[in-house]
Amino acid sequence: MKHWFNRPPSAPAWASFWSGEQYGRFVEHVKAELGRRGVQFEMGDGVVRVLGQGAGKSNELGLQNLAQKCRMARSEDEWPDVVRGHLEQVVGSGRDEIDEAMARANDLGAVRDQLKLRLYPRSMLANVPTDALVSWPVADDLLAVLVLDLPQTVATVGADQRRTWNVSDDELHALALSNVKRFDPPQLDDFEIAPGVPARALVGDHFFVASHALQIARFVDPTEHGLLVIVPHRHATLVHRITGPEALQAVNHFLGLARRMHLEGPGSITDQLYWWHDGVLERQPSEVNEQTLTFRPTSGFEQMLSRLMT
Repeated sequence: MKHWFNRPPSAPAWASFWSGEQYGRFVEHVKAELGRRGVQFEMGDGVVRVLGQGAGKSNELGLQNLAQKCRMARSEDEWPDVVRGHLEQVVGSGRDEIDEAMARANDLGAVRDQLKLRLYPRSMLANVPTDALVSWPVADDLLAVLVLDLPQTVATVGADQRRTWNVSDDELHALALSNVKRFDPPQLDDFEIAPGVPARALVGDHFFVASHALQIARFVDPTEHGLLVIVPHRHATLVHRITGPEALQAVNHFLGLARRMHLEGPGSITDQLYWWHDGVLERQPSEVNEQTLTFRPTSGFEQMLSRLMT
């Protein structure tokens, strides 16, 4: 019985690729690095609350992306360096870089070429006041957020800075998306997700591959039935052209791919499947409970598939 009660806790769902022991070692590395920097903090579920930001303020840092980076390391011996580099971006010189950029962001001309759109899940920004961000809805669970692409990190643009710019929302959206197109082209990889079921992957090392889902028709010629799209993390967008009954196989494979790639990261966005039609990304909801995947497509999507099956 002693062994039973002394078992280390299992890893949380967002780090389920690890054992409880591995997760515990990861947390100790994070604590050690924050302690080395003299940072006051509290550990939460999937976040670290960095204290001492002035007059009762704190800053929450998500741990999922850092955990995914550590998982991709060749061995656990590299984890301290991975943790150190990541925290340097968010509480070290990367934080100074953000503060400097924000100080000059009232001048649109000074940051014009750094403005870009980045996809975020709405859930990640649930605790952020709506007037603190500049964003556009993409789907019911996704936002395109205006950011500054800086040498060491990416910073969201505050609504205060945006108010000083004499441009319309449409112009600002077009400028930021144009910068993604100009400066962050993806690599294209055509493959089969099943025999006779083609797909195209947009991939890259930068943070804005998923943002190309906002202009996906540039990379894949849509059919009258539309496209299937997944954006599991910031480095990948996968697309299938819907042409016939094989779309049902593509749905099944994309649902599995989205979940696996979302878990692996880094920079996880969403494990959901989307139907692109008439220039709109429409989520086709799914969820997993006790390892059972439940798929609840919209009525329009079901009707489209039904027509293809007849």
